[in-house]
Amino acid sequence: MELIQGDILFIQTEKTRTELESDIKEYESNLLLLDQTHDEDFSVEQERSELEAVLTEKRNRLAALPSSSFNNNSRNSLQNDLL
Repeated sequence: MELIQGDILFIQTEKTRTELESDIKEYESNLLLLDQTHDEDFSVEQERSELEAVLTEKRNRLAALPSSSFNNNSRNSLQNDLL
């Protein structure tokens, strides 16, 4: 039972890690696009500030995730069991 709970925690952590890494890349891209796009009807500074705040929060959440304690054999075995 403890092994199953560990596996579930591992899967949840890895899913969260993947989502956060994807979100971080998206927000970094948005910041780059913001630098290249200038519409007169919105505040670049406000948009940049909001994007940077969200990006910082996501980076902090990613850094706070526990590092994986499973080795690749355990991960592969778990993935095979799930399939």
